[in-house]
Amino acid sequence: MLFSGGSDSSLLFYLLGSKILKNNIDKTLTLFVINRPNNPILHAKNVHKKIEKKLNTDKFKLIELKIPKVDYFKQIPLASTLIKSKKEFDSLLWGINKYPENIKPNHIFNFKETHFLKFPFKDYTKDILIKEYFDLGIEDILFDTHSCGLNLNKPCMNCFNCKEREWAFRTLNKTVNYGL
Repeated sequence: MLFSGGSDSSLLFYLLGSKILKNNIDKTLTLFVINRPNNPILHAKNVHKKIEKKLNTDKFKLIELKIPKVDYFKQIPLASTLIKSKKEFDSLLWGINKYPENIKPNHIFNFKETHFLKFPFKDYTKDILIKEYFDLGIEDILFDTHSCGLNLNKPCMNCFNCKEREWAFRTLNKTVNYGL
């Protein structure tokens, strides 16, 4: 799966990891992180460790996927092609979620699901995903996730990702937490 250390990919990792361990599923879950302008690698490593500790395992590999420095919108198709070519993976999951109607992103993803590339959260807005953290009692993981689209020491609180996260917390009547 594609993993950034953000709230969506972290929830997907936790849910899949839990299911694999609970049901003794003989599947490998490999997490691929792609470097982007907001430098998710450090966040991904931190959240990866925290989730593995919570799941009491060290079974899930985190791999930095080396992608040429191209526009972010070209990185996902490149990553998908590269991972698919390895023949050891039967699918690639990406935790992208549905955008809320009242907040418009400054980017639109036009990616299509394929038999290989899957979007399990495509029908869920961020508030539904954030609520799942609280329902599962794993909000401590949520507070370590990173959503900001900029590479800053703290969230900018102005980019689409920060505004979407704020919207989700407010929709749930929760104290806003921007993560790292």
